[in-house]
Amino acid sequence: MNQGKLKPYVYSWVEKGIVDQETAAAILKLYPERGYNYWKLAFVIIGSLLLLAGVILIVASNWEQLADEAKLLGMLLLLGGSGSLSIEWQRRGCSPAFWESSYLMATTFPLLGMMLISQIFHLYGDPTGLFFTWALVIAPIPLLSKSVSSWVIFVIAVFSVIIAFLSHQEASFAYWCLLTMVL
Repeated sequence: MNQGKLKPYVYSWVEKGIVDQETAAAILKLYPERGYNYWKLAFVIIGSLLLLAGVILIVASNWEQLADEAKLLGMLLLLGGSGSLSIEWQRRGCSPAFWESSYLMATTFPLLGMMLISQIFHLYGDPTGLFFTWALVIAPIPLLSKSVSSWVIFVIAVFSVIIAFLSHQEASFAYWCLLTMVL
């Protein structure tokens, strides 16, 4: 709810004598002047996903020529930059579209970084451990921020852990686990 949507109601209350003019002004001050522009938020998130895909494609096309140190340094710079931008944009009160897209990248980059490290050093293992570590690493981000996109990525990470775990179990065990989750 914002002031634009609330003003007709509050003015009708003043006309009916339910509240006085000062109380109406106090009520309106409790709400923001404008609401979120969800279309802008959606387009910025889609744009950030396309930008992320573009960076991945550029790196993938030059993968063999890059030194291992450059790969790690680039990943750390992307991870640190997206995390810093999201926190700073949220602190400064910028549009939620900017910090939501940054949080989206900040919660995605740790998985990409762990996959990059496992490829560079030829580490093999169960994907359950990879997804579990990813979920643990990004867990503070949605808990400490008010970011919807980081919550979505965290839920995806948790479901990735569950799916990876259940893919190695018997079908009857998986059935009962999924049934328990639904209930």
